[in-house]
Amino acid sequence: MADSFQGSGKIILQPGDTNIPFNFNFKVATSSNVNDGAIPYGSTLTSVTATAHRVDGVAVDAGNLIQAATDFIYSSNMVMIPLTYSTQLQTTELGGGLYHIEIKADISRLGQTSDNFIRQFDFDRVEVKTS
Repeated sequence: MADSFQGSGKIILQPGDTNIPFNFNFKVATSSNVNDGAIPYGSTLTSVTATAHRVDGVAVDAGNLIQAATDFIYSSNMVMIPLTYSTQLQTTELGGGLYHIEIKADISRLGQTSDNFIRQFDFDRVEVKTS
């Protein structure tokens, strides 16, 4: 599904970077009998939660890399997640290196809000530099 889940290219964050937009497009399948999308035909994205993890699997505290979900911006089946590397963080708290983002998408199947389901996506292209 890598090609049907369209995120922006690799992003490099440095101390002091705030609200850097990271866009994710959840492509919808083109028909009910084709599996060419990140979400099924006729479905819509209703909400998203996201968490960041270091390469060693340790979750990064909310707000230290990914802003609060209330800061996410939605447009159809696309979501913009703002990333921040606060200057208040010590190098040992966030640290340089690669991070991945785990996104849980709440999806309304065929437009029926009573028939929602959650799908999980992983994305591995956030690099944090300490200087």
